[in-house]
Amino acid sequence: TGIIERQSDIDMFRFPWRGGPFTVSAEAIPLMGQDNDYASSVGLDMHLYDSSGVLIASDLAADPADVDVELSLDLPGGEYFIGLEGHGDYDDLGAYTLSLPLPSPNAPVITGALLDPIEEVNGYDVYVFAVADADTLPGDLIVQLTDSRFAVTGDGAGGFRVHRKSTHEFDYETQQDYEFDLIVSDGVEEDHVNISFALVDINDEPYELWIEEKGLTPGVNDAPGDDPDGDGCPNVKEFAVDGDPLSGADDGKRRLRFVEVEGARRLALTLPVRAGAVFSGSPDLSAMVDGITYTIQGSYDLTDWAVPVAEVTPADRESLPAVAAGWEYRTFILNSDPGSRRVFVRALFESDP
Repeated sequence: TGIIERQSDIDMFRFPWRGGPFTVSAEAIPLMGQDNDYASSVGLDMHLYDSSGVLIASDLAADPADVDVELSLDLPGGEYFIGLEGHGDYDDLGAYTLSLPLPSPNAPVITGALLDPIEEVNGYDVYVFAVADADTLPGDLIVQLTDSRFAVTGDGAGGFRVHRKSTHEFDYETQQDYEFDLIVSDGVEEDHVNISFALVDINDEPYELWIEEKGLTPGVNDAPGDDPDGDGCPNVKEFAVDGDPLSGADDGKRRLRFVEVEGARRLALTLPVRAGAVFSGSPDLSAMVDGITYTIQGSYDLTDWAVPVAEVTPADRESLPAVAAGWEYRTFILNSDPGSRRVFVRALFESDP
């Protein structure tokens, strides 16, 4: 509420705006006083200014009877001023009310993603998210989960992760599916998402998944050094090269033959390797992936394994059987001209502690 007492009066109101549709209006108060014995017919002129005082829009009273003024427009976020003054006539004096929308707080908006596969890091991370458009600092947000077996941890930079509490272990046998709600509130408004996942999505160690898939018996024949089929190839090697630990038959997935490389014949070893392995080093090539360390070596005499080796791409996989998901063929050669000497290439496999 305000009063235009003199013709020279200009009432100014400062306000912030977050951006979007904006409407402001003012109207005369026709009767005032304890006994409504004071009449007002002030004709108002309304002006909207930006923070620098630049006029944006106006609504002018057409005559003293036009006691209401209104501005409605799409207004970018920022600081603004409303100016109200009498239209100019002597009668344009009196009281008025100004209806100015308060900037409503931005509601929190969860932006996140379910991890696939679920990662066994920091106690099984299930869902990662951030909260956008919130006026509240990340540390002051109210975060709730409808499943007490899970918790939310912030990274201090606006990111959050939903994860299993350390006191809860996933149980493959009794419960395979989980579903609960994540609720984030700034104390006024809230947003929520439903989180649903299956235990089969959990990223257990690849070797553990492999022994389960192959039907090995925990504590009986599933150790890396065990050899259930008695073929002299322990589980660690079977896993490394996409083998079958319960069959001693040759699966045909490893090959040693001469190939043409830059116009020269080179002895090449091709074998399955866990996908994503990055080989490096000299003279040996080695890679560590999924709990397995691969080492590729070369020799001229089966005694000194110090002849440099190199990888050939693409792999020499023509006519070889398909490998299972999670493995890929790789090809390695001696990286030197043997002349008339005999050449040897071998692969070693070691299970990481």
